[in-house]
Amino acid sequence: MQPNERPTHQQFADHFVMMDQALIDNPHVPVHERWEFILTHIPEVRGRRLYENFEDALQRIYEKGSAEEVYAARELANLTHFFYKVLMSKDIGRSHANGFHIVNTEKWAMKFADKLETMKPGRFKRGKYQPQKTIKITHQWIN
Repeated sequence: MQPNERPTHQQFADHFVMMDQALIDNPHVPVHERWEFILTHIPEVRGRRLYENFEDALQRIYEKGSAEEVYAARELANLTHFFYKVLMSKDIGRSHANGFHIVNTEKWAMKFADKLETMKPGRFKRGKYQPQKTIKITHQWIN
């Protein structure tokens, strides 16, 4: 790549995942470890890049995902949020598209935060696992 040539989304996504510097929301965990956590718990993400559309996986997990998947989905939303914020700050890609992705991933992160608040662990009763009853999710931030 030439010194003044802009990287492609693929090149930038690869670089972003391999960054040694941690992101501000979780400064003690490198990005690649967070990406590994996502890949471990969300099979639909494997083989895809950070800039690809994950709406199918996020919707599935929001509707009927396990606690581990919900944590991983929130992490995915946070990582993609920061990825597009960095793209926006470096003038890579189209600003209106980056802005859309920033808002969309922020929405997903908030939805998963609300879901995590309503999830309660199940319990064992007489040797059988009984999942906890589902609590209705409310999003106070939606008008």
